Amino acid sequence: MFKTAKVAIHTMKEEHFGISIVEMMAAGLIVIAHASAGPKMDIIGGCKEHVGYLAHDELTYSKLVINAMNNYND
Repeated sequence: MFKTAKVAIHTMKEEHFGISIVEMMAAGLIVIAHASAGPKMDIIGGCKEHVGYLAHDELTYSKLVINAMNNYND
């Protein structure tokens, strides 16, 4: 499933850690996750480097998917 994907979204709010997010990142996908709990504190938001995106609502998710797809090769 991840072989042909470029971007992945994870929409669960208050995810404790988010092992699926880490698996998507390990597969080389740009991950857009909900800006709460584990993704915000420990994975995407907790990293000094830019490793993904955090979203709060549907509009932000859609804008970030477009942004990630447009900048995938960068």
